[in-house]
Amino acid sequence: MKISIIIPTINRVSLSTVIRSLKGQDFDEIIIINDKSACASNARNRGIDMATGDILVFIDDDIECTNDFIEQGRLFFEQLPEVDLMQGNIMGQIETSDTHMFVTANLWIKREVAKKIRFDENFKKSGHEDLDFGWRVMDGGYNIKFNSWCLVRHDGPAGSVYTEEAENLLKSKHPEKYKKLKEENNSWI
Repeated sequence: MKISIIIPTINRVSLSTVIRSLKGQDFDEIIIINDKSACASNARNRGIDMATGDILVFIDDDIECTNDFIEQGRLFFEQLPEVDLMQGNIMGQIETSDTHMFVTANLWIKREVAKKIRFDENFKKSGHEDLDFGWRVMDGGYNIKFNSWCLVRHDGPAGSVYTEEAENLLKSKHPEKYKKLKEENNSWI
């Protein structure tokens, strides 16, 4: 199983920490998209187009991977080949769980699914594009699971910029899911 790591960045110094944390881990390629336009969706889609791996790993440029990050993700897909998207665990400023998913600081997906779904480039900045992507994967009937063992740390400030424009776009595309999140007083929105 080939693994491609995709990291969108905007000339962040923290990128070196991510790269160091991946040193010695077993993956096939790392694709860094330096996107000065700050359109994370566009950068991730370019990564999807360039990737050759069976599994695409989306991570942010301001996280730190545990030393068994790749091993835990690979093992998960080997043991559960029916899974199409795996939300990895994120600890720190942003946290994930089996009920708080679709965060691209640690999101693994089969390449053929990512090529079909793609990120919506109408989300002009980083913010809600990953939630939209995940909801569309879910709506497509794909198998989605959470993996608590595949862990990254995100200690810096959250990189997403939840603009009113992005929130309105998410609301218009997914009114029922959006309403449910608002009712749950979810911190994503």
